[in-house]
Amino acid sequence: MEILIVVILIVAFIVMIGRDSGVFGSDFNPYNDDNFKLGVYKTIIKGTQYRWLFPWDMGVFHGKAVAQTNNPHDKYAVAIYNGIGKHIGFAPRGYMTLHQSILDRGGSVYCCGLLRSGDYNKSVILGDVYIDFDPNYWEIKRRESGIKNIYKSPNLKRYLFDVSVDYRIFGKFYGEAHVVDYDNESQHIVITDGKTSIGVLHAIDETVYNSIEYYHNGKTMAWGYVMNDTNDHNGKVNIYGFVYIPIKCSQNKIDKALSAFKQTD
Repeated sequence: MEILIVVILIVAFIVMIGRDSGVFGSDFNPYNDDNFKLGVYKTIIKGTQYRWLFPWDMGVFHGKAVAQTNNPHDKYAVAIYNGIGKHIGFAPRGYMTLHQSILDRGGSVYCCGLLRSGDYNKSVILGDVYIDFDPNYWEIKRRESGIKNIYKSPNLKRYLFDVSVDYRIFGKFYGEAHVVDYDNESQHIVITDGKTSIGVLHAIDETVYNSIEYYHNGKTMAWGYVMNDTNDHNGKVNIYGFVYIPIKCSQNKIDKALSAFKQTD
């Protein structure tokens, strides 16, 4: 009996220190959090299904984002840890700028976020994370050095972008990606359906921007989809946008990619 009581107390202690004190509630605005020094980058947490997460891991957390240098699956891997140092997942793979920024700052930075059950499948664990990061950090450093990277071979990737508040047409779209320099410090890529602005790609590797500017005169075709889901924690509807941007690709490669995309649900 005494052993059982000790086990229960240990579990309770883990739950108490692993979860937030309540400051990070449904009305918490991370953009006003003084722990963020450079900026706030919001993204989803990937790989939660492989991290041995339990009910006491659910909810809000304050932790750290760590730039891994020996990950065999992603050389730009950024691991997410909660407040008790448990590895709960990763930031989306392949984000060189985020990875390099964290390395330049000692290898880890502050982050906070939320783990929650899936909207439809409650056994699935989903997560959102806010990372202390300025998307223009590495781009500004490279500008100062006078170096501008461009793709030397064809490139076709999928990117997560911020959907405009006025755009609420869900499903697939076919349009264009335009490079835009709002000011001397920040570059962006605007996604349109040919007429209407769908959203903006803020957190972008400068190589993508430079390549569109130099090889496609600032504009290239793009396609993707806009979707939404509801957050179980606070009932808020989240809007997501993904876009495929072909750079230096042959028409044959583009046609094959478009054909495969059209066959998806």
